Amino acid sequence: MMGNPEFTRNLWLQFSWQRVLAAVIIFGIIYYAGTASGELATSTMATAGRWLFNIIIGLWGTRRAADALAEEVSGNTWETQRMSGLSAWQMVWGKLLGGTAYPWFCGLLCLALTDVILIQAGERLSAIAFFDLYSVLSGALAHAVTLGVALLLLRKAQLRRRLMVTFAQICGLIAFANTMIGDITAALHGPDIVAWFGAVYPAPMFYLVSLAVFCAWAWFGLYRLMRAELQYSNWPWAWCAFLAFSMIYAAGLADQPGQTIAAILGAPVGLGVVLVYGSFLAEPKDGVRYRWGLAALRQGNLAKALTFLPLWLITYVVTTILALVLIALLPSQPTAEIGQTWLAVWWQQYGPHTRIMLAVGILFVARDLLFLLLLNFGQWRQRADIAGILYLLIAYFPLAWIVAFVGGPHLLSLVLPYDSGNVVLTFGPALVQVIVLAVFVRQRWRAQAVPDAVLAAA
Repeated sequence: MMGNPEFTRNLWLQFSWQRVLAAVIIFGIIYYAGTASGELATSTMATAGRWLFNIIIGLWGTRRAADALAEEVSGNTWETQRMSGLSAWQMVWGKLLGGTAYPWFCGLLCLALTDVILIQAGERLSAIAFFDLYSVLSGALAHAVTLGVALLLLRKAQLRRRLMVTFAQICGLIAFANTMIGDITAALHGPDIVAWFGAVYPAPMFYLVSLAVFCAWAWFGLYRLMRAELQYSNWPWAWCAFLAFSMIYAAGLADQPGQTIAAILGAPVGLGVVLVYGSFLAEPKDGVRYRWGLAALRQGNLAKALTFLPLWLITYVVTTILALVLIALLPSQPTAEIGQTWLAVWWQQYGPHTRIMLAVGILFVARDLLFLLLLNFGQWRQRADIAGILYLLIAYFPLAWIVAFVGGPHLLSLVLPYDSGNVVLTFGPALVQVIVLAVFVRQRWRAQAVPDAVLAAA
């Protein structure tokens, strides 16, 4: 570990004998107060120690993870680091572990003293070890998400603003809160077992293994992002593997007794739609890079073309294929049983219209992507995604209510994937919007044309 210059530099910046001594004295006082005030106070102090760990790792640790990159950018030292001999992996764990080293020192010290209090109170060692491991993995996941979002914002040239650093921290806090609150809720109110693809597993162990796997994916994704930032060529195989894993994971949770294949497939389709929008908003939309990819494809250089392939396009194609399979598997009779999932609720409300609405929904997702691309190819690229999201929210909610109020539900297909009872009126508006937006995107994209010599050099 000490062979990593980035990690060593962060340790020197984070640690001093005054800070270490202050942490030991403060947590020593807390430990003494928890053990010398009686059994009730001991239990209270143990609970307070757990919450103190969450505050240190959740609030302080995520902020340090975001600042580990932002401080380099604001100090104009990031470009120098990029040109150094450090590998992408050294940069990742050097910043992630080194930049958060002091919060981890304080958090683990707090956790260790809390464990001593619980052991003296007679708590089982297995329960203490389980909660400690779950807490540490939750913190590692939250810090990886925070630094990953910071890297994504850096690729979009928006990390110089402190608001964006706060946004990266909020994303990490959401990940941390979801894991910790989900564990507490499952422990208090959740089932003792979890069924996954028909096999039954103990719920605590299933959640712990799931958290460890997703934490590993987060760190691996952070490594891939750092490679892209250091100008390495990345094939999209890692994203394809994560996409397949996450969809299989969701399908396994949906595979409960009595479920049909259509109900099971509904979960990965819904997750795929979320990942389409998420990957689109995360990636920088650079028309010149898209043109480089097409140029490499025309030259027959498939390996190079894959490095320019947008991840959101891969996600949309996979989700569309799964959605078409789901449409084919859905029964044609409204009384058919399709299982107890969100798809069943949709089926009970809309019946056979579900198949048509899913098909139109594919077109509306394409319309949204084209609309966001159109904004990103314009002059206000840095604010294109935020503006596009606001416009789409207005189109899907207030505008849909106005259309329904003025023209009735039959005109909802103008702004929503809705079966109006007429094939032309149902599919026509979505197709027209897709075609018109595709024409405008192509024109704006061609306006960003670069000379052939530049394409060949790229």
